[in-house]
Amino acid sequence: MKNELTERERVKVVVENLRAACFELAIKVTPDLRVGASAAAKLLDYHPDTLKNMRSLRQGPTYYHHKVGRSRVSYRLEDLAIWIEEKRKACDDPEGAKG
Repeated sequence: MKNELTERERVKVVVENLRAACFELAIKVTPDLRVGASAAAKLLDYHPDTLKNMRSLRQGPTYYHHKVGRSRVSYRLEDLAIWIEEKRKACDDPEGAKG
């Protein structure tokens, strides 16, 4: 019998990994665990323009028009983690990969 994590537990693990990456990369994180758009792109290993294009197409992680540092757009680490896990689920599930 496998001891698999629930989806919520996986999201928590990813959030903690993102927080650790922010610390290692000296990325500013707000008290409510948000980062600017460039920092989010760096955490996701995307070019900032790619993340901007995803926003314009209404794709990608949930974002906020709430300033963090010099960025006018911000992302909560939890929303990044949820998006990462959704992509994981889509890759694991042949039905989910169709979309």
